[in-house]
Amino acid sequence: MEVMAVLTGYTYKEINTICFIYLQPAILTFTAALPMLLMIYKLWKQRTPKRFAITAATVLWFLPFAFGTLKLWNHYEGSMTEAFDKSIDDLNWLGNATGLGYEMVNILLFIVAFLFFFLLNIFFFTLLRNIVLDAPKVRRRKKAKK
Repeated sequence: MEVMAVLTGYTYKEINTICFIYLQPAILTFTAALPMLLMIYKLWKQRTPKRFAITAATVLWFLPFAFGTLKLWNHYEGSMTEAFDKSIDDLNWLGNATGLGYEMVNILLFIVAFLFFFLLNIFFFTLLRNIVLDAPKVRRRKKAKK
């Protein structure tokens, strides 16, 4: 982070705020939106009850990410330095409340939880894409071989 700060001309606090308060939630929201966008795209071609149900499920999956991101950004509005200081206060409070401490809460939230939800979103998208997009092609190939 310090190297990025020197290279970009931003302060450490600004780089940290950009990465962990703005970019990480945006990335999670975008990856949660991928299955929803895929299903909406596919619905324009073929309207079936199964696809509507899957699309509704993907929208329900996306909404907590979207609302959570907006709530987080509203909570940390103001300058990036103010947002950084407020996030440190929140992490200290959470660390004291859970007994884990600031460092452990920081690691759990910004590394472990981020990677977990990012990979879960990618897995969900890949699974849905394979089921929805590839299934008709597989059936056609089997019929052609017979």
